[in-house]
Amino acid sequence: MRSQRGSMAVVALVMMLFLLIAGFAWLPMLAHENKTAQNDWEEQQAWYAAEAGFVRAKTELNNSTDGGDWSWLAKSASKADLNAAMRSIVDDILTGTKQAKYAVYISPELSSTDAPTAATEYSITAVGQVNGMQKILKKTVTTAASNTGIQLSGLIQAGGTVTVENSNYNIAGDVYASQKIIDNTGNQNPTKNGNYVSTYQSTIATKIPDSVFLQSNYANLTTITPTGQWNAINIRTSGNYLINWPLDFNWGYLLTSTSDVTLFVHSAKPITFYTTNGIVGPTDTTKPPLTIIFDNDVIFSGGPVTGNVRILVKGAIDYEVNGSKKDNDIIMVASNGKLQVGREMVYGLLSSNDSILLKNSCPKFVGQIIAKNNVVIQTGNVTYSDIVSKTTGFIWPTGMQ
Repeated sequence: MRSQRGSMAVVALVMMLFLLIAGFAWLPMLAHENKTAQNDWEEQQAWYAAEAGFVRAKTELNNSTDGGDWSWLAKSASKADLNAAMRSIVDDILTGTKQAKYAVYISPELSSTDAPTAATEYSITAVGQVNGMQKILKKTVTTAASNTGIQLSGLIQAGGTVTVENSNYNIAGDVYASQKIIDNTGNQNPTKNGNYVSTYQSTIATKIPDSVFLQSNYANLTTITPTGQWNAINIRTSGNYLINWPLDFNWGYLLTSTSDVTLFVHSAKPITFYTTNGIVGPTDTTKPPLTIIFDNDVIFSGGPVTGNVRILVKGAIDYEVNGSKKDNDIIMVASNGKLQVGREMVYGLLSSNDSILLKNSCPKFVGQIIAKNNVVIQTGNVTYSDIVSKTTGFIWPTGMQ
């Protein structure tokens, strides 16, 4: 009996020793698991801190049109400057210390109380930190375009050369070119009937963002399908409308529109948009114009365009509309490709992310011209007017570059 009790005591002692050894063996693994969980938590919190820094930067970029306080930003994207600019955002309840921090750098840089530039892409680098764990977030934000109208100085702004090919030219207005201005005889920087400035204002945006040419960005698109070649299209209600090209016939009679209408013309190939009797836009200058958007190259021809009309083209446009003009017409044509004008335009605003040509068939142009590259003038009469840029609704699309 005593031997049995002794044997049970030995067995119990061995089991206790085994459990003790197993417990000690598990301790490092438990510590590792705890450390891993702690690292995961800190990593997630660091991401949240970086996101908080980005959200602050984005919010202040979009809400500081009259100027902001940028003293909290890092001086550069270097690790040293970002660490120096760390800002605490979360208190540790138990220890009273601040654990979560972020630092932000914005490029192009903003100093003092600058107002962000409208329609400009800013690169944001945000770093979040928790207990030494750091995570980096890099994103871009494009500020909204100004809704107060187009800010454009002078008659012509050209990133390249302005060439005048007509011997009887009359250019009345300030001309800016980054390279040179020459007339038909090869004279550089002529001074006839205008002020010629050598500095091109390169901050002016000419590139229409791709988002403008995506159908999905226009809510409640109503498809318009002409029922006959000579049937007019009369848009009497404000909204977004769609024409899918090509049509089953060579439609081209007349298009009329009320205010605040966007007509999206979709085509997989370059098209000739011909309207025999032209396009009649709204005439109320206190309301938005008719906006026509082409997502491909276009030859724009036929009858006159009258009223208030804004034309945006993804590719190149040859503006060859025939017919007389009325003085109250307000036309804007902006393209990402080359822009050629072969008709009289009063009043107009031309913008190209490439080059602009005023042909001999354009006897007179009154308005403003901006081209990323060259401007060639074959006509003899070009006169400054900012009527288009000052009229309601004639604004750059959001995100112009």
